[in-house]
Amino acid sequence: MAENNNNNDALEGPQNDEDNYSVHNDENPLVRTLRDYLRPARTSPIPPHWTSQEKKKFVVEVRKFFWDDPYLFKYCLDQTNGQAELANRKIKQILEKTVNPTRKDWSLRLTDALWAYRTAYKSPLGTLRKLQVNELEEVRNDAYENSRIYKERSKVFHEKNILRKNFEPSQLVLLYDSRLHLFPGKLKTKWTGPFIVKRVSPYATVEVEDPKNGNIFKVNGQRLKPYLGRCVPEDEIVSLNEPVYQD
Repeated sequence: MAENNNNNDALEGPQNDEDNYSVHNDENPLVRTLRDYLRPARTSPIPPHWTSQEKKKFVVEVRKFFWDDPYLFKYCLDQTNGQAELANRKIKQILEKTVNPTRKDWSLRLTDALWAYRTAYKSPLGTLRKLQVNELEEVRNDAYENSRIYKERSKVFHEKNILRKNFEPSQLVLLYDSRLHLFPGKLKTKWTGPFIVKRVSPYATVEVEDPKNGNIFKVNGQRLKPYLGRCVPEDEIVSLNEPVYQD
């Protein structure tokens, strides 16, 4: 009878909740610690002599039997919640680019990040307007092209207003006096001459002759202009003495 009673007790199994988690004659210390950790009546701390690798393995094994993540409840509409998550994501990106990655000074920079997010220009959908990095090269090329077109058009416009000067030999011209005169005087012209053109060379180089002393020198054609006045003859000396008549 005693043997039958023992068999019946073994078939009936555990009588309370503690016995549900008990494993008799267990020689594995990890399983024993896991069993003690999951008991609802008491809690057993992790053995202090375990290494970090053993603790990590224990935590992974516990998650297979124990769910410790909190439940998530929606407190608003999905659209409103999504906008809040988008704003938080943008603020987090600003903080990651402006502060230390260790996040120890994020609280000090949070005010600046909020200001940057609020003042940034956004589209009606709430997203920031961005420009791809590869488009910067296109903008730079367009700027160079616009600058070249502007210079070409300006050159054509100014060349239309330039008066072409064509000089010929034996032509009278005036020479611009480019020397500095401290006291030039009132209404005194800076053009000297006239001079006589002797030879016209390419690239606006002209040889002129001074009719007063016969000196020949080269000047830049930009400093010359045609002389439009009449040719003044040389002065003649006229004697006013009474003539003497001879018989």
